[in-house]
Amino acid sequence: MKKTLIKVFVLLFSTVALLGCSESDESVSYNENDLIGKWKLVDFNYSGELKLKSGGISSGDLSFIGVSKKIDITTTFSQNPNKVVSEGSYSLDISVNQNGEDSSKTYDLKDINNQAEWELNGDNLNVKNGKLIDINLDLDVTIIVGDNDGLGLFELDLSTAKVIELTDNSLKLKGSFEQEITKNGVTFVVKIDTSIYFSK
Repeated sequence: MKKTLIKVFVLLFSTVALLGCSESDESVSYNENDLIGKWKLVDFNYSGELKLKSGGISSGDLSFIGVSKKIDITTTFSQNPNKVVSEGSYSLDISVNQNGEDSSKTYDLKDINNQAEWELNGDNLNVKNGKLIDINLDLDVTIIVGDNDGLGLFELDLSTAKVIELTDNSLKLKGSFEQEITKNGVTFVVKIDTSIYFSK
């Protein structure tokens, strides 16, 4: 098999920054009406890893961290129908480590105008038919594969969050997510942990 060196450009610019599965089975007590209204995004960050599963010879697993800054986003939850709208901008510092080598970039996400439907189901906030927050993850990954070459565009479906706290002035969400992605005959596993904090 001919080996071709390619650069895989990974872009996660999709759906929600919210992820399922909690760290504990404890239930959070909240009043669903507290969710309704206009919220300000205070903090959003995530960390994760990208691993090659099959179809190539990796030059090493990759880990990444995304941290928000210069946040100017408002998110409004309304009822009947259950709609959520997020508008504004923020910057995201992304740090990547592959084989002990670090790199970083800053992205400015401007003119965000996202809409979706929402549902609270126990301790989970589900978002569908749209997105709440844009996640931009731009990774340069060096992979040796077979006869394939080119760029890969990966999109993840991040649509459920664990409610850690919901009061009349604080909304904290957290979770973990894992997805297998195949592009150009190469299969990767992406794992992400994230947290997001809103205040009124």
